[in-house]
Amino acid sequence: MKRRITVVVVIILLAVAASGASLYYWMVRPPQSLVLTGIVSTDDVQVSSQIEGRIEKLLVQQGDTIKKGELLALIQPQEWRADQAYYENSEKASAAQVEQAKADLTVLEAQTREQIREAQANLAMARRDLRMIEQQFYMTNPTPGRTPSQQDGQAFFSANAGHR
Repeated sequence: MKRRITVVVVIILLAVAASGASLYYWMVRPPQSLVLTGIVSTDDVQVSSQIEGRIEKLLVQQGDTIKKGELLALIQPQEWRADQAYYENSEKASAAQVEQAKADLTVLEAQTREQIREAQANLAMARRDLRMIEQQFYMTNPTPGRTPSQQDGQAFFSANAGHR
């Protein structure tokens, strides 16, 4: 009995799934092309230019037969010239910004080179001062066979030996 109920439930689920798949297919499927035969006649044709502007001169008349790519009209150049001037000025401003950035970079590079030279000079002076101090220390506390830095360590340990 239980087996029969299970089989019926599985069959019902399969039927519902098949119905859902069919419904989904009919709702979502891509549209199919429609092929018609006959003659198409119209009086309305949409024509547009590739650029904006007002028509200066119309080169064809109503009812003329034209071909694809044929020049139909001339557009007034004033708007085009204004756009051209705007973009030329934008180009000049951008070029000026690039030149200013190059000049700023040159100044920063020079400043950086000068800072490096100063840091190197300071390092050289600090090393010289260290050598002078080590030499002075060695002259006041000579220990044969030891460098000034080794003597400094010995002096430190000797001084701390009494404080244990």
